[in-house]
Amino acid sequence: MENNTSKDKKYLLLLLMPFIFTILLTFVVVYENVHMFQKIFSTNIVAYKNDYMQIKKQEAQMRVDNIINYIKNIKTSFPNLKNSELKKLTLKWIKENQEKSQYIFVYKLLNPEGGDKFAKMLVNPNRKDLVGKLLSSNHTDIKGIKYREIMLNNVLQNGDTFVTYFYKDPKTEEISKKTSYFKYYKNLHWIVATGIYYDSMDAILIKYEQKVFQELKVAFKEMILVITILILLSIIFLLFVVSKLKVSMDNKNYKIEKHQKILKEISRLQNELIKSSSIETLEVFIKKELNKIANILEIDRIYIFQNHFQDDDLYCSQILEYSSENIKLKTDNSKFKNISYDEINSEWKKIFLEKEKIFGVVRKLPNSQRKIFEDRGALSVLIEPIYFQNQFWGFIGFDDCKKERIWDEIDEFSLISLSNSIVSILEREEYIKKLHLDLEEIIKLESEKRELVDSLQEEVAKQVEEIRRKDNILAQQSKMASMGEMIANIAHQWRQPLNVLSTSVINISLKKELEELSDEDLDNCINQNQKVIQDMSQTIDDFRDFFSPDKKKEEFNVQNVVNESSEFIKAALRNNNIKLEIISEKECSIFGYKNNLKQVILVMLNNAKDAIKSNKIEDGRIFIFLNCDENNLILKIRDNALGIPEEIKDKIFEPYFTTKHKSQGTGIGLYMVMEIISKHFKGSVEVENVEYEYNKKLEKGAEFTIRIPLKSE
Repeated sequence: MENNTSKDKKYLLLLLMPFIFTILLTFVVVYENVHMFQKIFSTNIVAYKNDYMQIKKQEAQMRVDNIINYIKNIKTSFPNLKNSELKKLTLKWIKENQEKSQYIFVYKLLNPEGGDKFAKMLVNPNRKDLVGKLLSSNHTDIKGIKYREIMLNNVLQNGDTFVTYFYKDPKTEEISKKTSYFKYYKNLHWIVATGIYYDSMDAILIKYEQKVFQELKVAFKEMILVITILILLSIIFLLFVVSKLKVSMDNKNYKIEKHQKILKEISRLQNELIKSSSIETLEVFIKKELNKIANILEIDRIYIFQNHFQDDDLYCSQILEYSSENIKLKTDNSKFKNISYDEINSEWKKIFLEKEKIFGVVRKLPNSQRKIFEDRGALSVLIEPIYFQNQFWGFIGFDDCKKERIWDEIDEFSLISLSNSIVSILEREEYIKKLHLDLEEIIKLESEKRELVDSLQEEVAKQVEEIRRKDNILAQQSKMASMGEMIANIAHQWRQPLNVLSTSVINISLKKELEELSDEDLDNCINQNQKVIQDMSQTIDDFRDFFSPDKKKEEFNVQNVVNESSEFIKAALRNNNIKLEIISEKECSIFGYKNNLKQVILVMLNNAKDAIKSNKIEDGRIFIFLNCDENNLILKIRDNALGIPEEIKDKIFEPYFTTKHKSQGTGIGLYMVMEIISKHFKGSVEVENVEYEYNKKLEKGAEFTIRIPLKSE
């Protein structure tokens, strides 16, 4: 009786639910729509207000710009017109074209610093009492805002500005809001302005609000009508659904309880199966758990068959079984060991290989399939194939030996869950085996890796040592090549002083033979020859310093380095009729070894000289451009030696590559330039062929660009 009362209450609750739902739905829909309409209304008003204010600001800017454009047009038309006359004409034009709602007022700026007399009011149709009076930038509006001071700072800084402030209407005594646009016309020291009154805008907004509200009101009524119809239809539909639910609810309650129990047992069984170490331990769990599952599902037998191959044919054997009371176990029956699928039924293998199940009442199965089930005393069967690693491993089945049973989704779910549990154990076993194999492989690979690393380290050490040896050879060759060039340059430098000494000695000898040699002539000759010898000695010192390695890095002036380097080759250039021009756009200093940069410049100048000489350029020229930006020193060396052939341009920085005869070049000069700039200065070297005009003559040559970071360390 109590159970029936409880069910009646539940049914009554189900009947009331549509009405409760309808009331709640109506409340939610109405509330959401009211909120939505309020949001739409507010959004429209705010958008309209912003658009309206933006239009008014544009109109204000246009009115002020018209005044200034009028002044500019008068100034253009009458360039000789005095400013005083121009001001009179402009003020007259402003007064004659004023409108009450679009008035213009003008300040004459007297003191840009502000103060009590910072400006004078020239015209203001709305405040005629202020016309001609001096104004203070410290003046405040009704709310204490120094709007004139704000205006003055903004127009002097930006040229124009909008300023919002408040005033008390003398007629209504109400506080009103106003925005004025100010623009500074520097030529006349005028601040031209106009105002936007918010009270007129509020009246327009009220009308717009009323219009929008009426439109939303009509739309809201139409929407409420549609919602009401939809709610009524929902009520009818829900009543129909509730009546159907009542019919099926009682039937499903039993299945839900059954499902909950089976889920609990399946979960417990799966946990135990996962913990188990191998498939053989399943028999222990069957005794503990499978009987509970069988009792809940009301089945008589659970069994598992495993596949194996014999003579290339697929066989199966029953390995585990649970049977309820009065049902004889078949596990030890030899009839269910090493059975060929062809003996059971050829259709079974086909069905299982397609991952399909076998189920149904035994007497309704095909004759070929019934015999094995009848031998087991089964009236209904449900069999699920087990797949492990995409291979057909075996199958698991349920038998009902007491009645012909129609299997439902809970039965199928339970069978699939047990099948998945078995697969989990198999995967765990496979994973453990794989871990052992992987571990052995890792140990083997690690050993091979250590041997390979040791071998590579030894090989790398040899290669590094070889590279260092080659670099030392290259550096020594470069130094020897530079020394050869320096000796040639010293010869050029000494040729003229030696001629002077020779001429001086001959003159002294002739005068002595002619007995015309005086003490004064002898002293002059000695002094002159001593000076020449000192210059020659200084040349030797300069070249010796060039080859002395820098002991530490220092910050140095690049202009000085360029000048010092050019001095070394000056005589050689002069003897080959080559002019050198140094163009320095900015003083630049970098951090590094000074002599390294000297060596780079000297190599570049020697290469340019040799190129001009080999191409027989009569009027040879070399330019050095020196500049720097925020980050880099930029040093460009340009010649007029017709450029570098495109087919070799990418190879000139390679070691031992040279276009000269073997007796004239080693091919390591530009290689060492690249090495010094990139490694010692962290910079770059680029080359391109250029055409340029010099002294109204088109020249062609190579241009090397060296970039060195200013903060390189």
